[in-house]
Amino acid sequence: MVPIFDEMDLVIKDVVDKNILHILPIIRTMIIRFNNIALFDVQLIAGVKLYHENVLEVKTGEGKTYIIPIAAILFGIRTSLLNHYYKKLCFNDNIPPENRFQVHIVTANEYLARRDYTLLQELYVFFQLSSYYTQDEQRYNLF
Repeated sequence: MVPIFDEMDLVIKDVVDKNILHILPIIRTMIIRFNNIALFDVQLIAGVKLYHENVLEVKTGEGKTYIIPIAAILFGIRTSLLNHYYKKLCFNDNIPPENRFQVHIVTANEYLARRDYTLLQELYVFFQLSSYYTQDEQRYNLF
């Protein structure tokens, strides 16, 4: 990134961090509404830790399916703000894909990718995030 965008990212990260206590209840409520699952506080904390770029160990059955989207949504809010200000600074509404700030979730398990995509699609749409998953034959073309 260009130095001005590094500085802008820090400012926007600070804005998201200061408002995280207002954002998390919305995420929690939308997960309940769309998936009928009530998250535990520890899962919300784990999502925030992941957003703050900490490494986590989450064992089977402890809620990775919902922890990872919490971090992705927080990053999504941050990146949408970055894209907004990037357009304003560049005086350009059409950001080329190589300059767009994006969030990616990667898993090696095709079944889990498909399951989580269908399970969380409404949640991502609510937060105005696009999502998709790739199948084996598509994956080779991406890399």
